[in-house]
Amino acid sequence: MAPLLSVIVPTYGVGEYLPACLDSLLASTLEDLEVIVVDDGSPDESGEIADDYARVDPRVKPIHKENGGVGAARNTGVAAATGKYIAFADPDDLVPPRAYELLVGSCEATGSDIAAGNAWRYIEGKGNVPSWTHKDVFAENRMKTHIRELPTLIRDRMLWNKVYRRSFWNEHDYVFPHMRYEDYPIALRAHIDARSVDVLSDKVYLWRQRVSETSITQRSLDLDNIHDRVKSADMVLDTAEKAGGEIRRLIHAYMIDIDLVTLATAIPEAEDPGDKAEIERLAVGLARRLSPVDDGPETISRLIHHALRRGDTATAGLLAQWRVTKNNRELLTGLAHGKSLGILPAVARVLTSARLRLPQLRERKLRVRLMEVSRAHHSSSFQVEVNMRRVFLDKATFDAALAGDGRGDMPLESRVVAINGQRATVEIELPDSAVAALPDQPLQLVVTARIAPATWRGAVNSPRDKHPLPFEVAPGQWCVISHAPKAEASTWVRRVTEDYLVDLELEDGELRVRLDPRHQRVAIVRPAPSKPLIRRTIDGVATFELDQVLNDPADDPVSGRAFRDIVALEPEAAAKLQPGGLDAARLVSEVTGAKDEEATGGSAVPVTPGELTTDVAAGTDETEDDDADEGGLQARLQRSLERTGITPLVLRDFTETPLVWSEHVVALHRSRTGTAELSHQLKDHLPRW
Repeated sequence: MAPLLSVIVPTYGVGEYLPACLDSLLASTLEDLEVIVVDDGSPDESGEIADDYARVDPRVKPIHKENGGVGAARNTGVAAATGKYIAFADPDDLVPPRAYELLVGSCEATGSDIAAGNAWRYIEGKGNVPSWTHKDVFAENRMKTHIRELPTLIRDRMLWNKVYRRSFWNEHDYVFPHMRYEDYPIALRAHIDARSVDVLSDKVYLWRQRVSETSITQRSLDLDNIHDRVKSADMVLDTAEKAGGEIRRLIHAYMIDIDLVTLATAIPEAEDPGDKAEIERLAVGLARRLSPVDDGPETISRLIHHALRRGDTATAGLLAQWRVTKNNRELLTGLAHGKSLGILPAVARVLTSARLRLPQLRERKLRVRLMEVSRAHHSSSFQVEVNMRRVFLDKATFDAALAGDGRGDMPLESRVVAINGQRATVEIELPDSAVAALPDQPLQLVVTARIAPATWRGAVNSPRDKHPLPFEVAPGQWCVISHAPKAEASTWVRRVTEDYLVDLELEDGELRVRLDPRHQRVAIVRPAPSKPLIRRTIDGVATFELDQVLNDPADDPVSGRAFRDIVALEPEAAAKLQPGGLDAARLVSEVTGAKDEEATGGSAVPVTPGELTTDVAAGTDETEDDDADEGGLQARLQRSLERTGITPLVLRDFTETPLVWSEHVVALHRSRTGTAELSHQLKDHLPRW
C-alpha cells in the first residue's frame, strides 16, 4: 500500500549530518511515510549511511546515481515517490516530529494543494533563531489562501517547509532545472498554480547554518554561484511576467533588494579581472530586466539598481560595500572620484536620515536589567543596573514606575545606591499595598533618566532565574513577577487571586498537581495536532503517571527537550481539547501565550545552545520597546478564559530537583510568564548535530 507521504532527501558530501536528518524524519508522528534518499554520487559515506538505515527501517529507500546536481537528484526522487503527498528535506537539516502530521493534516482538512509552515535557522554553537525569510510571511495562520491574496508569499522561495499534493505536482509537471537556486522557480510557480495554500505559523523545519563551512556570503559571491543565481532569477522573472499585476511588481522589488544587491556586492570582491567583468555583465543584465520600483526596496537598493541600469558598476559596488561596512567616508570619497556626482544628494539623504532626528528632543532608549528582588517589611525591593555613559550618569536623575494600563504610569520610589564606571545601581521599592491596588492587567517595570531636555526610558530586562516565586500581598491576593507574552525579556508585575495558584510535585513516578478544589480537571498541553493529557482532580489534586507524560516526542530535535503547559479546564473546555488538533492547540495558545513560550525555549533554566530561542534571549540587555499592546493583556486573557474555560495556572511551589525517570530527565519550572510548566529530555541525549 502506498504511503501517505514521500520525503525526498538528495545528498552529496554531507555524510556527517545525514544520520541526524534521517533520525528526525523517522521520528515523525506521521509514521505512514517513505524517505527516499538520493545518493547523488556522493564522494563520502552518504550512500552507505542510507543503506544502513534501510536495513533497519524499510521506510528508508536509497537510490544511488551518478552525480548530476541537486535538481537532477530531486527529479529522481520525485519519479520514485509513491506517496499521496511529497516533501523535500536537505540532508544537513532537521524536521520537528509533528511537522508532517501538521502539514499533511492541514491539506487533508482543507483540500489545499500546498501546506507551508514556518522555519528556523539552527546556528551551530548558538542555538535556533527565527529565519528572517520566513518569520513575517508565516506570522499567522491562513487557511486556503493564495499568493494573490497573500502576496508576501513571493518570499517563500524554499521547498523544504512544505508538502505538495502529488496529483497537483503531476498536473503541472514540475521539473527541477540542473543548477543551484533551483527551488525558487518551482516554489513560485507552484504558489501561482495552486488552487489554494495553507499557511501555518508552526515551526516545521530547522535550517542549519554550519559554522565550519565557508561563509554563506563568500559562497554566494563565487562566479559559478552567481551564474546559477542569475539563471534562477531569469526563470522567476519569466513566471512573474506571466502572472503580471501586483505579483510582478512585488517580485521585481524583492529581487532588487536580494538578488541584485548580492550581485553588486560581488563586483568589488572579485579578484580575477575576467571574473569581475563577467559579474558586471550579469549584474547589468539583471538590473535592466528589473523594473524600477519606488516603494518596497530599501533606498540604497534602489540606488544600486539605478546605477546598474546605467551600466555604472563601480558606483553599484561602492553602494553595496557601504551596506556591509557603513563606512560613510569611504563611500563618499569613492563617489566623488567617480562619475556619480549626480546621485550624491540621494546618497547624502540616506546617510543623514537618522541624524535629522534631534536626539535631545526625543525619548531615547535606556538599557536596564534586573539584578535582584528581595522582600522586607511588606515591600519588594528591586535592584536594577542602568547602563549609560559616565558623563550622563553623573548628571541624570532617575525615576521608576509601573506602566502599561493606558492611564499613565504608577510612580515608584527609587534611589541611586551606587555608580561604577558606566553602570548605576538603582533601588526601586514596590509596597505590597501598591500591588494589591493594581488593575486587572500586568504592568511593566520601567526606569526613566532625565537630563533636561533629554530623556531616556527603558523596560527592566530580566533573566527568569531572577524572578521570585509568587508572594501574598493581601488576603487571597498574590503578586507575580515575570515576563509577559510578546514582551521578550522585560519585567512585568501583576496581581492574581489564590485560585490561580498551583503546586507541583514529582515523586514515585507521578506528577501531582495541587490547586484550588474548584478546578475539576487539569491538562498537560501538547503541540498540535497531539492530544492533551487530561485528568480529573480529587480533593484538589490531579495525578499524572510519568510514563504517559513521557510518551511525547520533543518539539526541538536539536535539544531533544519538550516543554509543556499545565492548565486547569472547565468541563466544556476539556471536551474541546480532548480531540487535539490545530484548533485545540490554538485555543490554549490564546490563553497561555504558548506560541511565545516556544519562541524562547519555554524554560526557567538558562538558555543553552540548541533550545528554541529568539534573537533576544532572556537576560540580555537589549529589547524592543514594542510592548504597548500588552496594556490590555490581562483583560483579554480574562475574556479568553471566560470564553474558552481554560485557566493558565501560576506556579507557587514545586519540586526543584529534576527527576530521572525511564531514561528521561523530568523538570518542573515556571514559564517566562510565571505559569506552570513541565519539561522532559532524554537523559543520554547527546546531539550529533
